[in-house]
Amino acid sequence: MPELWERTGEDVGHHYRPGCAESAKAFRAGSYGPDIGYTPGGHRFISDLAILPELADRHLGTGAGELGNYNLDRGRDESASGDRETTKSVLQRLGGLTRRRRHRVRAPNRKRPGSVCVVIPALNEEEHLPEAVDAIAAQTLSPRQVIVADGGSTDRTAEIARARECRVVRGGLPGVGRNNGAREAQGSWLLFLDADVVVPPGALEEALAIAETGGFDALSCWFVPDSNGWWVRLMHWVSAGYFWLSTRLRWPHSIGGFILVRRELHEAVGGFDESVIVAEDQDYARRLSRMGRYAFVSRPRVVISTRRFRSEGFVRASARWLGIELHRILLGEVRRPLFRYFDDAPEQQGDARG
Repeated sequence: MPELWERTGEDVGHHYRPGCAESAKAFRAGSYGPDIGYTPGGHRFISDLAILPELADRHLGTGAGELGNYNLDRGRDESASGDRETTKSVLQRLGGLTRRRRHRVRAPNRKRPGSVCVVIPALNEEEHLPEAVDAIAAQTLSPRQVIVADGGSTDRTAEIARARECRVVRGGLPGVGRNNGAREAQGSWLLFLDADVVVPPGALEEALAIAETGGFDALSCWFVPDSNGWWVRLMHWVSAGYFWLSTRLRWPHSIGGFILVRRELHEAVGGFDESVIVAEDQDYARRLSRMGRYAFVSRPRVVISTRRFRSEGFVRASARWLGIELHRILLGEVRRPLFRYFDDAPEQQGDARG
């Protein structure tokens, strides 16, 4: 690393380096300052050590005389002696310091619990919503707010949401509800969940850490069924594996039950396309990947309901989803009522309410 710095030192500076995850993260966060820079090779250096040699003394065990006037911003030795070997030894130890600094910068975001807002579209979910909201309340990283987009429920869905201190807005089809909730949301990240999804306690913190350290603008995650039946578990494993592989092959997939996205990217793509009748979450993931960095990750893993398999039968439910996927591949997104999936959801978009 010292040789690289000396060879390309004139080009070293505080700049955004495309393709470097850490550089992208610092750029997006607006945290570029006088202390972090990158060489053309992607190595990090701490320029404030050139200004504060006593800090270097404390970490390196050297005197200011040994560090000399080495200017890390310009990458050349300006000391009186110009000792090349001394410069190398100092820089080699600086490498260890920068690695420790990098791990500290990339630690999980425990100190900023107000950065995520959860949005849940719901319709007659009094049976499942309590468990979903309670799971959010048990997260190691608390969200800033939880918004439930009620699609005109005739049961106690809205009452349950308010009793758990959730804000309730008007919903409709899932895309409409998610968009309405996002308009009322606060925070730099949005997490779209389904009302029948159970999120493990550390899932939000883990997903946010993966997004920030990996430089992702949006992600969805692996899912497992709430059933012990081996056939159902196998088919969900195959489905999740297909989502993961197809995303890596640039045909992005997501589960609507867990989509974490930067607010700016959500707004840039125009939110969910409300003209898409079904699989609007897949269309959303595809458009996110065109304007930002999107990933389908194997961790965390959320628990999704298999109630459709129980109510409709495994063969019918599987055939429906296979038909939807083939329609998307061959004909595009489903914008006509070819697959009746949300029969009782109001299609009109409403204004936010209390």
